[in-house]
Amino acid sequence: MGLLRLRDFLLLFLSRNISRLGDSFTSGALIVFAAITSHNSPVAVSLVWAATYAPRSFFSFVAGVYAERWDKRTAMIAADLLRMVLVAGLYFAPNLVVLVVLAFCVNMVRPLYTTAYQALLPNVVGRGDELMQANSLNQSAGSVADVVGFAFGGAAIALVGVRPPFLFDALTYLVSAILLGGVVQRLAGDATAKAKASFLHDLTHGAATVFRSALSRSLILQMVAVSLPLGVFNAIVILLLPQAYHASAKLFPYFEAVQGAGMAFLGVALAKWPRAVGRRHLVNLGFAVTGMAVVGMALVPTVSWGMVMYFALGLGNVAFSAALVTWYRQSLPDEIRARGMSIYSSLINLPIFLGAVLSGPIVLAAGLVPTVAVAGVLFVAVGGAGYFIRATREGEVASAAAS
Repeated sequence: MGLLRLRDFLLLFLSRNISRLGDSFTSGALIVFAAITSHNSPVAVSLVWAATYAPRSFFSFVAGVYAERWDKRTAMIAADLLRMVLVAGLYFAPNLVVLVVLAFCVNMVRPLYTTAYQALLPNVVGRGDELMQANSLNQSAGSVADVVGFAFGGAAIALVGVRPPFLFDALTYLVSAILLGGVVQRLAGDATAKAKASFLHDLTHGAATVFRSALSRSLILQMVAVSLPLGVFNAIVILLLPQAYHASAKLFPYFEAVQGAGMAFLGVALAKWPRAVGRRHLVNLGFAVTGMAVVGMALVPTVSWGMVMYFALGLGNVAFSAALVTWYRQSLPDEIRARGMSIYSSLINLPIFLGAVLSGPIVLAAGLVPTVAVAGVLFVAVGGAGYFIRATREGEVASAAAS
């Protein structure tokens, strides 16, 4: 890919995806630890997922404001080094409670890296098709990292237990920080000018600018609509293994690896042919395919068919996420890009967090399989309704005319 010849993009690309490789180890270990120690309790597992999403909901707003005031490269390096220390602490956690608290802290720092990265990326690659290609490449490489990370993470859990993967994750954050040190493009924030305005002023100004645009507003609305069922599904999907497929929860990292393979496959295709399918179709069809895969996972009787559904889940996931995030980012003015992305992150992670919290009681009341199936149906409904949203239809027409 031509973008990989750009030195700064290559370093950003490697930094992001090496740390994601470690995160795949950690995510699998954390959820397996929760499932095993709680004897597959839906409430305990859902609370662990909620603890990882809560800080992304409540701290992304803060991260967006300060990421614009600070040098973007420096902010990412600081976030990596702090996460390295916190993730290493997971290895020594004496019980599930401490593990969850440290995981909360790790995810509290994550928005700073993410918003700074998202603000810096268009300055490195450009704002046209190159941005879609960069996002698709990142999706694809991140998916490959998931395939490798979850697969080897699953093997590591079986061989050495759930704790050693946390040390590997800490090492990847150190490598990521070293790579970021070689990035030339800094995109320094205007700290002097920003300091004259209050935090609340910057936050409300950014939100007002985002919601003034019908396109930005519509894209956020679609993603928020699927985030609640997404939170429910993410929190309880591991329980399908012991309760519906009659298999060990330790197989869960391999399911995640299969999803990563689906994401990698479509991510490469979108990077090579960014205009092959219109963004509006990618978003809406991605939601629909994801929903049908989720329904299929609830209804299939075996591990092998469940993995087929998980591969389809990966296809749908990368279709809507790569297109929607790129489209939304392109709709933001340069001066509020970090705040705009942090607002997006907070607004979608809040319902994911709420879905994770509610998933345990819902499963206890309605049952596991019906809960997963309804979550999938809601995804399909949002994808279908997306074709009736005027702002995205007009935005697609305007984009085609401009090109």
